[in-house]
Amino acid sequence: MSLKPFAQSLQIHKNLIITFFIISIWILFFIRAYFYLDPDFGWHLKLGSLIVKSGISYKDPFSYTMPSYPFIDHEWLSNILIDVSYSVLGMVGPALIYSLLPIIIFFIFLREHTFWKLWTTLFSVSILLPFFGIRTQVVSWFFAFLLIEIGNNDKLWLKYRKFLPILFLFWANLHGSFFIGILIISIYILSRSIHEQKIKIFDIGIILMSSLVTLINPYGLNLWHEVYMQLSDPYLRSTISEWLPVTTNFNPAIRYPIIIYAIFSAIIVVFLSLKKKITIFQFIIFSLFFVMGFFSRRNIPLWVLVSLDTVAIGSKYFFSSVIEPTGKRGKLFCIIFIILISIVFFTSIKTTIISTYSSIEDFQYPKNAIPFIKKLHHTGHIFSAYGWGGYLIWKLPNQKVFIDGRMPSWRWKSPNINESDWAFLDFRKIISGDKNYRPFFKKYNIDIVVWPTHFFENKMKRSNVAEISLNLNNNDELIKELENDKWKKIYQDYVTVIYQRPNTLK
Repeated sequence: MSLKPFAQSLQIHKNLIITFFIISIWILFFIRAYFYLDPDFGWHLKLGSLIVKSGISYKDPFSYTMPSYPFIDHEWLSNILIDVSYSVLGMVGPALIYSLLPIIIFFIFLREHTFWKLWTTLFSVSILLPFFGIRTQVVSWFFAFLLIEIGNNDKLWLKYRKFLPILFLFWANLHGSFFIGILIISIYILSRSIHEQKIKIFDIGIILMSSLVTLINPYGLNLWHEVYMQLSDPYLRSTISEWLPVTTNFNPAIRYPIIIYAIFSAIIVVFLSLKKKITIFQFIIFSLFFVMGFFSRRNIPLWVLVSLDTVAIGSKYFFSSVIEPTGKRGKLFCIIFIILISIVFFTSIKTTIISTYSSIEDFQYPKNAIPFIKKLHHTGHIFSAYGWGGYLIWKLPNQKVFIDGRMPSWRWKSPNINESDWAFLDFRKIISGDKNYRPFFKKYNIDIVVWPTHFFENKMKRSNVAEISLNLNNNDELIKELENDKWKKIYQDYVTVIYQRPNTLK
């Protein structure tokens, strides 16, 4: 009796299970993208709409503090995609586009569906999902993974390297993280040259061409200057939540999977190094992104994705040397191992779903206050929380903002004394009480303050919603000063409180 039909049937069932597994993961990412409203979504949407209607803007169109600032929109093409997809399908459009990116990643990764790749996928999804949303940086996850896939296979490198400049052309116009890709292929070519003890001119040309095509953008070389401004900004890593080190306060349900994965993957890489089962490229990439993820939370997804293959294959070598996977003990170990991984996975997913629900528009933003603000008759500007700037740009298109998520690294010597040299620093000083708010409010004619309530602030702290991407920057000092100066509280709900300037302070 031939076993071939049985083997084919087994393979079909295996493929169906993997397909169901990938679809289930996609549903999780789609739900997260659809319901989680990122603080920057509003200005991404409005910038995309502005570009479609009027073309690229070379000055800041949304703030009253830095309207003359030479704004570099390093995500201009992503903003167009968000606007067009949103105008056609509402939130479903951009949620669909962004949720497809991680699914393509895992579809490629699971093309060889082994037990080791399945557990790595479960663990990585539990880490990636809390960082996910309609966020343009997801583009960097996708492109970085593709480059690592090519770098981990010499045949793929020889086959696809000539197409890399095209990849970088799109990357440079979709998101400013393209320099990470340049770093990856440079490390690959360097490690390959060390291994082969020779330098290939064609490979050097790939780096040069990939770098040069990034200049094909609406801003030319200034795009690189924008990247430098963000990388050299000392305030980002001490004030914006997603730029903080992983050692800072973090939701345990999110932190523990990261710690477990970090310890285990580090052991795997050390083991592979001792056994000489890892390439120079894989070792350098893992170590580099491991350190980057440690010092800045936003790099954790990149570290997880660039190390997927290394950890999955390394797990197989590691456990095979400790225990025979096909024996009774090996099978029992695999069952126990997958149960433990599933517990971590479902615990993390549960926490992420809860925080996603807490992050919907009704609970995280001044949605209910918007109609009230629209009816206000005031001639000045609005001052609001940092994390609400993008939302107000979206919902109050006729109002400009003091600060939003684009602006933390904007610093220059303004030629106009009526504008700010560094709006984010001014904002920090105002809300902390380090600077008297009155000169700033007079300078910018601010007569309305839209601020989070204590109830909202405490709710965010309990749910840890704000830890990944939103720094609320709430501080009682400003509110105390407003109340001392007899600013009138004209509105309050469970999320928002609004103060209006008294006539005596005009």
